Amino acid sequence: MSDTYLHLIQIGPVQSFIAAARRTQDLFVGSRLLSMIASAGVRAAQQADPAAELLFPVLDNSGQLPTSVPHRFAFLSAQAPTEVASAVEQAVAKCWKHDIAGKVRGWLQGQVGGGDWMTIFDRQVESWLEVYSVAVRYDDQKHGACYQAAVQAMSARKQARHFPQVDEPGRKCTLTGAQSALSDRDEFWQRLRNAPDIRPYQVDESNTDNMVLRSNERLGALAVIKRFAVMAGVVTQDDPGFPSTEHIAGWMKDTPPDRPLYLAVLHMDGDRMGKLLGEKKTKEEHRELSQKLAEFARESVPEIVGANDLKDKGRSALIYAGGDDVLALLPLQTVLACAAEIQERFRQHIGGTMSAGIAITSASMPLDIGLDEARHAEKHA
Repeated sequence: MSDTYLHLIQIGPVQSFIAAARRTQDLFVGSRLLSMIASAGVRAAQQADPAAELLFPVLDNSGQLPTSVPHRFAFLSAQAPTEVASAVEQAVAKCWKHDIAGKVRGWLQGQVGGGDWMTIFDRQVESWLEVYSVAVRYDDQKHGACYQAAVQAMSARKQARHFPQVDEPGRKCTLTGAQSALSDRDEFWQRLRNAPDIRPYQVDESNTDNMVLRSNERLGALAVIKRFAVMAGVVTQDDPGFPSTEHIAGWMKDTPPDRPLYLAVLHMDGDRMGKLLGEKKTKEEHRELSQKLAEFARESVPEIVGANDLKDKGRSALIYAGGDDVLALLPLQTVLACAAEIQERFRQHIGGTMSAGIAITSASMPLDIGLDEARHAEKHA
């Protein structure tokens, strides 16, 4: 047995961060931010050990990471496990606290000035991120067994979660329901709606309501970061815009809707992927499967979801496709066909099957309920 270790690192919490969403852009930005954080972790592992070998995700032909980097990644390294894990954790924390939260904090201060909200913001940012890391000795003659051992170690590690006691007094965030709102004063939120970057999105001349920040919304740090990451320059304008839930449901907004508006939330996940990866006898076979999963997520899924928009641009929206994990918003008329086509393409390309969960939700409801129902349905599929 060599001195090489198989590392498995997972970043979270994932589902609750993505699911806390009112707008389609909240969903997309949450997924994009997690991918940015995971990318920072992968790059840190490569910098800590330039000889490290990625198992998942894999680099493309130009040596770049995929656009959607999964929150769990695996690699081989001969460096001391604690040193590599520490480098990854530091890079992930820097990306979250400085590159993401720090930029939004600076942007928000420029809009409304300083105040007590900054203390609440910093506390919530500090306590959010979780990084789990395990490493097992690697034997290239027993690749599958080593990977399974790492998966089991990760499951055990996550059972010993750290639960810091954080006091979140006062009015709660209307998006997450757990964190305190940055301010419980109505004038603070009205001042934010009147800020230069947000006022152009006002609904009426009085600006008592706004498409970006509703009059009844009181947001904590995580929700603020997701909502204003684009305005703060964290997520670039090159990233695609997202249609409203009403548009996906079929309302063109030229006239008042003449019917209730509903859309479908589609969540799909590969079946028994841990077993499939554990059956790979060599690291080369593992990377080959990782490459196929990357191609499936990069090429097949966007093509299929985009084609199921009823020939009306914007009627379908892919939130993320990370390997064997898919989340999309679709019209009711096409969601079943879309799920069936993704399943069939996965079978052809990967050689496995996928489970799907579909939730039908009102376009006027926050998206988190529909997401929870879709995930619940997928688990029981």
